[in-house]
Parts: sequence; C-alpha cells; structure tokens
Amino acid sequence: MSGAIARWPMRRPRGARRVSAGSGWRLLRAVLMTAAEDRIIARNPCRIRGGDDEKPPERPVLTIAQVLDLTNYMAAHRYRALILLATFASLRWGEAIALRRCDLDLTARTVSIGHQYVETNGHLAIAPPKSRAAIRAVALPATLVPELRKHLDACAGPESTALVFTGQRGGVLRRGNFRKASGWSVAVAAIGMPGLHFHDLRHTGNTLAAQARGEPGGPESADGPQQRPGRDDLPARGSRGRSEDRQHTRPADGRGP
Repeated sequence: MSGAIARWPMRRPRGARRVSAGSGWRLLRAVLMTAAEDRIIARNPCRIRGGDDEKPPERPVLTIAQVLDLTNYMAAHRYRALILLATFASLRWGEAIALRRCDLDLTARTVSIGHQYVETNGHLAIAPPKSRAAIRAVALPATLVPELRKHLDACAGPESTALVFTGQRGGVLRRGNFRKASGWSVAVAAIGMPGLHFHDLRHTGNTLAAQARGEPGGPESADGPQQRPGRDDLPARGSRGRSEDRQHTRPADGRGP
C-alpha cells in the first residue's frame, strides 16, 4: 500500500491538473492521519515531501493597450464599460454584474463593492462578497468617469438601485449570454490572447495597480486595499471603434470568460 501511495502523485490521470492532484493528496493524507491516530493502520503512509505542492499555471496579464483594444473588439458597445471597470477596479464577475447606480460615485471617483451575484443550479441570487476583505471601495481613474457616465445614460435605468450592467433585454447579465453577445472568443483572439478568461481582467488590474505603486512584480493580495490609487494615465480610446451591430469575421477558438 505504501508503495502505491508513494507513486500516486507521480501518476496523475492524464489531463488532471496539478492543483486537483495536490488537493486530493491533502485529503488522502488527512484521512489516513485520522486512521493512524485511531490505530486502524500502523502509520500514515502519506509521507512524500512535496506531494501536495500546487503550481497552477500563470494567468495572462494584459497591457493597458490590449485592454483598450479588447473593448473596441466587443461586438456590442454596451460591454466596453464592463471591461474597463472590471479591469481597473479589479472586479470579480459576480461583483461586476451586481453593481447598482448607487454603488458608483463618479464625483468622488469610487466604486463600492458590497454584494455579488452567485449562481447555484442555474439560479442567480444576491450574496455577500467572497470575504470580509472583499467589501471595499475602489478608486477609479479619472479617464474612466466619462465612459461610465455615457454607459449609465445609454444602458442603465434611472433608479438608484438599477443595475449598471445588464443583458440586452435589461435582465441580470449571465456569463454565457455575455460571452455570446460580446463576441468574447473573437475579441480575445483579435488582441492575441485566445483563451483569456473574464477573471483575467481582475488579475490584470491587480498587477497594474502593483506596478503603479512601484512594487517589484506580481499582483497584490486577493482584494487589495479598500482604497487604491486611481490610474489617471490611461491612453485615449483607440480609433478602431465598433458599432453595436458590427459583425467580426475573424475566426477564433478562444475559451469563454
């Protein structure tokens, strides 16, 4: 038995991720540790050093120019502000689609995150953020304010509780509908990032914020400080604007957000 367990971390099923293998190893070690303490087995055979090491692959980080290009390649212009805010405020998907008008203070240039949408068995429900630290206010770059004002005027209801980002029929924006309506796969391939996930925008924002503070590489912690410096040096929008119904013809095989 000991020999089989010792070889198990090195013989992961084909296609299994290192992260899932490491999690499985920790679970097995905990179960066998309990068994050893209860004298069901003589000792815990899970003694391979580094058996639970997890080294997930590095996610891509976009440049500011690539973020702006991505917004211009969106098949529907209504998603431009979503891309910008998710990146430069480092928002999770559920946090972004749960934002209401009252969560944006464009005069103070802040966005407040106090709730998120979570999906369970196909149903969306409002829930608290992922952790206490995820309840935060984030400073916005000044150049993002006009984009948000235009978006609110064109795409959001007038009520203070109106959702900032919605589907094309005004309902809660679902990930699959966003991917289809925005032409996500085509857009991320067009900027040279096939396989980009929506969550990578948050990772990009964290990394850019760390670089702006002069930190030597690597993104900040999961949610960062409640107030982060605004990034006011965003370049102006590129000339490659996209109309609401313009079709993209460049094929791509990128994965969804």
